[in-house]
Amino acid sequence: MTHRTLSQGFTVVSGHVPPGDPRSQLDWKALAATRTTLVLLMAVKCLPEITEALIDGGLPALTPAAIVAEGSTARQQSWTGTLADIAAISEASSVRPPAIVVIGDVAGLRLT
Repeated sequence: MTHRTLSQGFTVVSGHVPPGDPRSQLDWKALAATRTTLVLLMAVKCLPEITEALIDGGLPALTPAAIVAEGSTARQQSWTGTLADIAAISEASSVRPPAIVVIGDVAGLRLT
């Protein structure tokens, strides 16, 4: 989630309530301003609204993003893209929970 030259921190939030919903307690603009890694749990359904809110909040549309579904199991799958297209990639790939979304420069790394 962090990398010496890319990110000094990370924030983990739940994405099960979309931005703009009266139940939402998150300040997506403030999250966008941190420029640290964002880890979204339970966000698959609301990903289009979340990515739009982050872009509107000033996070560059070309920020790397990744989805990991069924992590640490034999069925693990992952997809990568940018903040601007990760929701479309998720929909086109029929991503289903459980999955996490990682947004930030570290999402663009391929560690072997």
